[in-house]
Amino acid sequence: MKFYSTLMGTLLVACLLATTGCGEKAPEGYSVSGTVSHKGSPVSRGTIMFAPDASAGNSGPAMMYQIVDGKYQENPEDPKRHKGGAYQVRINGFDGNADPGAELPMGKPLFKEYTTKVELPTSDAPNTDFEIKK
Repeated sequence: MKFYSTLMGTLLVACLLATTGCGEKAPEGYSVSGTVSHKGSPVSRGTIMFAPDASAGNSGPAMMYQIVDGKYQENPEDPKRHKGGAYQVRINGFDGNADPGAELPMGKPLFKEYTTKVELPTSDAPNTDFEIKK
């Protein structure tokens, strides 16, 4: 019996030591967030996608964010992060007046898909803002 309790105590200590410092690991890379406006006004609803620009030698996962009231930021439930470098950006903006009957969950489009390129730093990029003038 004494051997059994000593063994259980040793196993308990080993388990505690094995899990010390083993919290949920933060995703690698950096965050990006900012604003999107169209003709001077915040885009009510939309999406913004950052895809690594392979033609500039950049690779990695693409990141897509929701635009709400002119702002976008990473989703804590799907925290894909950038590694820095050249990215192709695709922005779709809507007026925010949902019309499920017309299959427009974010409303009517404000503009055709806007594409541009951006160079992200090898650090967080909290003020990566876009102004669509067309």
